[in-house]
Amino acid sequence: MTHMLPPAQSARRLPGEGFWRKTWAMLVKEFIQLRRDRVSFAMIIMIPLVQLMLFGYAINTTPRNLPTAVLMQEQQRPLSRSILAALENTKYFESYPFAAQ
Repeated sequence: MTHMLPPAQSARRLPGEGFWRKTWAMLVKEFIQLRRDRVSFAMIIMIPLVQLMLFGYAINTTPRNLPTAVLMQEQQRPLSRSILAALENTKYFESYPFAAQ
C-alpha cells in the first residue's frame, strides 16, 4: 500500500503577478548595466536631447504660401468675392481662381 501525500498547495497568485515581477527584474538589470557602461547612458540621454533641439528649431509647423485652387461658381456675388479677398490677404494661401464655365 502506497502512502499518498496531499497535493502541495501553491500560493495563490494574482493574474499578471509574474509579468510585473519579470518586468521589475528586467528594469533593475538594465539600470545595473547602465551604471557599468557610461557610454550607453550618455547615448540614452544625449541622442533624444539632440533630436529635440534639431527638430524643435528645424521644423517649421506654420504653413506659408500654400497653393490653393478656388472654384467660383458665383463670380459676381459679394460674398464669394469677399471670401476670395480674405484668402488672398493671408500669408498662408496663394490662390488661383478658376471661373466656372
